Amino acid sequence: MKNTYLIGIDIGTQGTKAALFDRQGKTLATAFRKSRLHRPQPGVVEEDPEYQLKTVCQCIKSCISDSGADPRRIAAVGIDGQMAGILGVGEDGRHVTPYDSWLDTRCASYIAVMKKKAGQEIIQKTGGPPSFNHGPRILWWKHEHPRTYGRIMSFVQPGGYAAMRLCGVDGSQAFIDKSYLHFSGFADNPAGRWDAKLCRKFGVRISKLPRIVDSHAVIGEVTGGMARRCGLAAGTPVVAGCGDTAASFLACGATSEGVCVDVAGTASVFAATTKQFKSD
Repeated sequence: MKNTYLIGIDIGTQGTKAALFDRQGKTLATAFRKSRLHRPQPGVVEEDPEYQLKTVCQCIKSCISDSGADPRRIAAVGIDGQMAGILGVGEDGRHVTPYDSWLDTRCASYIAVMKKKAGQEIIQKTGGPPSFNHGPRILWWKHEHPRTYGRIMSFVQPGGYAAMRLCGVDGSQAFIDKSYLHFSGFADNPAGRWDAKLCRKFGVRISKLPRIVDSHAVIGEVTGGMARRCGLAAGTPVVAGCGDTAASFLACGATSEGVCVDVAGTASVFAATTKQFKSD
């Protein structure tokens, strides 16, 4: 049977959204589930990765039900999500930390450390400065919670975690799409790989970092258990997806050099499309 439909999912700050559409781009159904941000004290903002996964499954199931689409005719599922936060996964591919939201500021002292030791080098190689993003957060886990850090096989983002769980892959298959690398603090972005020099400088083993893939890479297929939970057909391909802001640029047509985009979201972004990598 010819596959006809696609499902796109966004794990955003305000909530999880999904849309089911046909190959002509016509939207047939949408769904939304509000996020739950935990703020137990000033500076701490976390989310439960299992609840994020639950909302992904609920949104997929709702889209299939509302559209009346035959799950067997869904060609693939792709997930984008929040970009600057991280969560740690263990050998089994399950989370061993909460999602350390991009709104969480506990890693502030490690931003200063990274800027002092390699600020310009990080900008030139990754494309952006140390901020409330992956590098300082990884160092925070390493130095403030060494036992938990020891249990972490790899650090991923919410979209990657949900995709891993849909496909039942273990920690060795953890991945990150290239659109996130400017937030990483440890990447050689133009080369699409981890930078050994930066990792050594901060004592972070490259083995703690996920494999780098293209956004369109198929990272697995939906397992039988997850198929029952989501309403999908077992074996449905899941692609890596990308960061939420990167996805929005594609959606609004910012694919030609010189196109500028102003995002007035939970975070404000102003960006311009270029032909090649440019650090900022």
